[in-house]
Amino acid sequence: MLFAIVYAVAMLTAARSRLLEGRLLLASLPAFAAAAAAGMFVGGAWGWRAASLGCAGLLAAATWILLAIAIDGAYLSGVYGSFGKAAASFALVSGLLVIELVALVPAFQLKWLRSRAGRRAFCVAPVIAPFASEADAA
Repeated sequence: MLFAIVYAVAMLTAARSRLLEGRLLLASLPAFAAAAAAGMFVGGAWGWRAASLGCAGLLAAATWILLAIAIDGAYLSGVYGSFGKAAASFALVSGLLVIELVALVPAFQLKWLRSRAGRRAFCVAPVIAPFASEADAA
């Protein structure tokens, strides 16, 4: 829940956008983080689904943000010459910050949720049953 609050505060203060698409993309970050947090608190099969969808949504939003940053950096570098290359290097740094601040925790959390330990913690059946030994088959 802390990540959802931090994302909401950052969206409202530092990372504002004039475009509707940008505002919707930034608004999706606290929404997905809150869904992931609520799923972790609720537990059970529905909580596992909510946490998985929240983490996957955060990763998808981070991917879109990184794509937009890469497009902006390429445009600045191609159009504005040496000034644009400097701006593109700052775009690279901001992309690395997006990976660190937005995508890293949901990636690890989703990895754990999809593992046997995560499924067992949420009482969700494994996707594939474990292999039976040859002695059991006989």
